[in-house]
Amino acid sequence: MPRCESWTPLRGWDMAIDKQPADAIVKASMSTEVKAETGKGPWGPLATTLFTVLLAVLFVVVQTVVAIPYLIFKVTLSPNRDILGAARALQTDGLFFGLAELLGGGAALGLTVLLVWVRRGPGIREYLALRPVARVTILWWLLHTVLLGVLLDGLAYAVGYTEGPKWMLDVYRSASVVPLFLFSVLVVAPVLEEVVFRGFLFEGIRHSLVRDSGAILLVSAIWASIHTQYEWFYVGQIFAFGILLGAARLRTGSLIPPMLMHALFSVVATLQVALLPPAPIAPTSPSASIPRNAPLGSDRKQETSDRMAWARKHILQSYDRVGLKDSKWDDAARRFIADSLPSVVGGDGAVPAEQRIRSTSWRRRSKG
Repeated sequence: MPRCESWTPLRGWDMAIDKQPADAIVKASMSTEVKAETGKGPWGPLATTLFTVLLAVLFVVVQTVVAIPYLIFKVTLSPNRDILGAARALQTDGLFFGLAELLGGGAALGLTVLLVWVRRGPGIREYLALRPVARVTILWWLLHTVLLGVLLDGLAYAVGYTEGPKWMLDVYRSASVVPLFLFSVLVVAPVLEEVVFRGFLFEGIRHSLVRDSGAILLVSAIWASIHTQYEWFYVGQIFAFGILLGAARLRTGSLIPPMLMHALFSVVATLQVALLPPAPIAPTSPSASIPRNAPLGSDRKQETSDRMAWARKHILQSYDRVGLKDSKWDDAARRFIADSLPSVVGGDGAVPAEQRIRSTSWRRRSKG
């Protein structure tokens, strides 16, 4: 299987694909030409790093501002819910993620543009490398994204990561407004992260002692390290993908290919999560918990079976709506509920009269 070292063997390929002179590509990717025209280049490495930290702080502050009223709303809906547990559940709350990403990303993106404008040097399009690129070049880099994705997925399956990132799975399944979630994942995140990391941060660091190759590695490491919601294995995959994105940014002199590559990667990851079936719960037979020597008639067995079906459906659905949204606890809690249902519905053979009456009335209403 060919190795997916996309950015090393591609020297000279862009020229053949774009049919553009090599010096035009280099000129488009370097800010020295812009500096000669404007008198100022991009922010220096130190200022760029400090401003990037400021962008991260702003993003977190906006998320916190969004979290406070959202948390109050959630606790108001469930008065018996622990506020600390509700706060922890925000980490995997799909609706909160969509709102926080949209508002926090918009604020960070706006501040990035403001910082570029305040510099009074290269224009925004030049500074952030928002230059058009030939379609064939974009397709070429998208192909490399697919190849790297296949390689990373094969590695994940080989080492036992067969279900994808747990955080992504939990967030997707808890997203009550799916369009907002998809817009945040497939549009906001790729645009924001590429503008901040391979647009603003990369442009400032590449003119330091680390040069272009060092800037690609450093930016990729910083970008991967902010994804603390993932397991370390997936953080390593993000780092590898960051190198490919940085190579695309450097070779094409544009941020458009990395944005589209990032979006494609997110589309594939979302489809993998969406098509993954939920973890099955081992079925519990109502009669399995009833003593074999119990003199039960067919009506009693049918009544117990009806109550089990009703309880499994409604109790588990209710828990899914108000659960902790924490994969470590929710699966165990759902299994505990399922295993406990026989005793709750009278699976010991002695169904209370009050429960029989309620079950009978429920069956009559459902049949009617």
